[in-house]
Amino acid sequence: MKLPIHYPAASQFVRRLAREEYVRRQNGRCFYCGKLFTEKPDIDLDTEAALILSEKGQGPFPKGFLNAPIHLDHDHETGLTRGAVHGYCNAVSWVREGK
Repeated sequence: MKLPIHYPAASQFVRRLAREEYVRRQNGRCFYCGKLFTEKPDIDLDTEAALILSEKGQGPFPKGFLNAPIHLDHDHETGLTRGAVHGYCNAVSWVREGK
């Protein structure tokens, strides 16, 4: 599969294929924290609070944001994918960096 893909234009099926290919190319490691996807990322209290609020309908994330353990990270300006990340790391980057 040719990477990166344009995330906003990709179907759920193509996004899944891209996520799986990134996991393979990244040797099973998160693009953001570098840990294996079988390992839990470090807990960030600000992110943890935002996720708890979101599950109550008050935070920045949609309900069920962490239902998928691995997310496909993408640049919000270009729409191009950057790599596969823990769902939690996706939340951390959103809180810390606005990504």
